[in-house]
Amino acid sequence: MHVFLTSATGYVGAPVAAHLQARGHTVAALARSASSEKRLRATGIRPVPGNLARAASFRDEVESADSVVHTAFEYSVDGAENLDLDLEATRTLARSRRLIYTSNAYRPRIAVERMLGPSAAAIRVGMVYGGCGGGTIASLFAAARSSGHLPYLRDAASNRWSLIYLDDLAALYARLVETKAGGVFDGVDGQPLSVRRTLERAAAVSGVAALAADDALVTSVQEQHTVDVMKHDVALDCNDARELDWSPRYPSFEDGAETAYAEWCAQ
Repeated sequence: MHVFLTSATGYVGAPVAAHLQARGHTVAALARSASSEKRLRATGIRPVPGNLARAASFRDEVESADSVVHTAFEYSVDGAENLDLDLEATRTLARSRRLIYTSNAYRPRIAVERMLGPSAAAIRVGMVYGGCGGGTIASLFAAARSSGHLPYLRDAASNRWSLIYLDDLAALYARLVETKAGGVFDGVDGQPLSVRRTLERAAAVSGVAALAADDALVTSVQEQHTVDVMKHDVALDCNDARELDWSPRYPSFEDGAETAYAEWCAQ
């Protein structure tokens, strides 16, 4: 199949593109700069110059592709999610024969999900770890290295996080491209871990100790985003995704933490 992808050089998009190519699909991707075009060509992906704010730059690709995978997302100057731009871009992307849309398990993009037609699928992506990139788990590794310990909010210790290894998530996108299944799917490994246990595991592979602490100590070590997400209790399963004949290589962060730390160190 021919697949059009947004953000094929991004943290999630790059491994999605690699999975699609490995499975014999051809990939074209939105390229916002000359450097992005060069990177895409180097991996055998045909670049399509443009950006999400200019629907005309990718409308033809959307209408000719067998499937469209939307992993790109823009942020405002203040760091907030640009939901309006995403909504408008998705209106054009939804003209495709089949759209795979990226939502968020922690802050679902309900307005866009409701706009999608019956042929589309949305993935509510959980907390992604592994590979070369950032994110909450990478910030834990960085905090462990810089501080020599890994504190977590005492009052949030029992909150649960729903995680997924990056390569497993990419495989789920590829599987959805190849099926006709529509609706909303949870992009998680299906085994939520408490904040306490997640940080204990991250600390163990980093060679430091995890400890319950008050806000002052935690915020002195952790990024503010990490502190904020500790206050979320998000426990999701992946039963719908498993019905697509997909299963994660790492069924839990308990299993994938060591690999993720090694990949982070190798960046």
